[in-house]
Amino acid sequence: MSDGGNFVVTTSGRSGFLVVGVAALAMVAMGLGCARPDGARNAAADATSGSKAPTKSDADILADVKRAFAADPDLRQQKIQVEVKDGRVTLVGTVDDGAVRIKAEDKARAVPEVFGVDAERLLVE
Repeated sequence: MSDGGNFVVTTSGRSGFLVVGVAALAMVAMGLGCARPDGARNAAADATSGSKAPTKSDADILADVKRAFAADPDLRQQKIQVEVKDGRVTLVGTVDDGAVRIKAEDKARAVPEVFGVDAERLLVE
């Protein structure tokens, strides 16, 4: 039922919770968390969640990740290649041990406007 552009749901008993739950889930799926296959951000989700549009270029993110690695004594000596595409960081190369690998992932993830980190090709020697 519609009331001047607003949806009105009239239910009673337990079935009402199911209807409202399904409707809420559908609204979330439509506007907030649906990833697009091309990896683009969902502008409607950003607008409704209050987040800002990306302001950093991939080159800026790359420089920030490299700067963070250079400032860390455990990471600056490692053989890590950093790639950035659409705000997603990929780490490639070799590190001394698993703790250093995790540290590299965490440092990259901590850079503002990094949307994800892929370290599948960052191997432990």
